[in-house]
Amino acid sequence: MNLRKPIFLFILLCLAAFTLCSKLLGGAIDDATIEKYIRAADGMRAAGAPGGQGGDDAQMEKIAREAGFESLAQFQQTNAKIALAFSVVKARSFIKELEQKKQEGLAEIQQQLARNDLPAETRQQLENSRQTIEREFESNKATAEAVVKATGMFVDDETSASVERHAQRLEQALAGQDLEQFQR
Repeated sequence: MNLRKPIFLFILLCLAAFTLCSKLLGGAIDDATIEKYIRAADGMRAAGAPGGQGGDDAQMEKIAREAGFESLAQFQQTNAKIALAFSVVKARSFIKELEQKKQEGLAEIQQQLARNDLPAETRQQLENSRQTIEREFESNKATAEAVVKATGMFVDDETSASVERHAQRLEQALAGQDLEQFQR
């Protein structure tokens, strides 16, 4: 079976989706836009409508404009782009944490295996644990990398870098803490 045509069509669809998402979601998100976003998200949450959903449209529009957005729709577009970038940032962070935990676990096992007085049964259990750590790491890393690759196609480098710089503040804002609590 010739797969060239289906593969070509799939690539064209991906490029079309990327172009459409880029146009719908606007340009790059910079630090100033993230500051506006956090102010708006904080105001909307205080008004009982996190993310501008479920509240009075006129009130959400006012909060978005007071935070510096042209409209509630622009805030929601920014929200969508930040959410995509945030998933990329969190997946990358997860990969780094996994790598660190893997190295720590393997170092501890290696330290135990270096002991001469270790019974053969214990040595085998440690070796099995080493293999499990490596296998689980590769599986989890592959999943996280797939998320990064899939969502990363729709996130530009500037947006990703801005969201990464402000990841903790964004997470705190979205988790329901007041802006003043984490500016201190």
